[in-house]
Amino acid sequence: MVGSPRSVPSDLVLLVAPDPEEADRYANALMQTDHFGFVIAHDAATAAKHAGNLPPDLAIISLDGDEGVRLSPRLREVCGPHKLSIVLVVDPKHLAAARDAQANAVVMKPASSLLVAVEANNVRGRAERRSLARGDRRTMFRGGRRITDIATG
Repeated sequence: MVGSPRSVPSDLVLLVAPDPEEADRYANALMQTDHFGFVIAHDAATAAKHAGNLPPDLAIISLDGDEGVRLSPRLREVCGPHKLSIVLVVDPKHLAAARDAQANAVVMKPASSLLVAVEANNVRGRAERRSLARGDRRTMFRGGRRITDIATG
C-alpha cells in the first residue's frame, strides 16, 4: 500500500493577533488556499522575537490600536535582507498612520478571515515595484499648482 505524499509548507507565516481565536481563523482561511507553516504571536515583542529567530515569508498583523502600525517597520528591521511581505489589519481610525507602516497591503477592520487570506495570497503573488522603506511621496508637496488651488468661476 502506497501512502500519500506529505505536504510540505510552502511559506512560513507569522500571525500576530491578541486573540488566539482570531489567529486560528486566519490560519484556517489560509490553509484552504495553500500549505503554510504558522508561528503565532499575541503581542509585538513576541512577534519581533519570533521573526528574529525564524524570519517569516509573510506576516499578518492584527493588533489593537496603532501597535500593529509600529510593529511593521520593526519586523522589516529584524528580518534584515529576508524578503518579508506584510498584511496589516487596522482599525479605520489608524488608517492614515498605516500609510507609513511599510506594509504590502492594508485591510480595514472588521474584516473576515477569508478577505485577509485572499489579500495575503495577492501579496504573495505580486512583485512589489515600490520601495516600502521610503515614505509615501504623496505626503510632501513638491511645488507647482494643485487642482484645488485653481479657482473656478
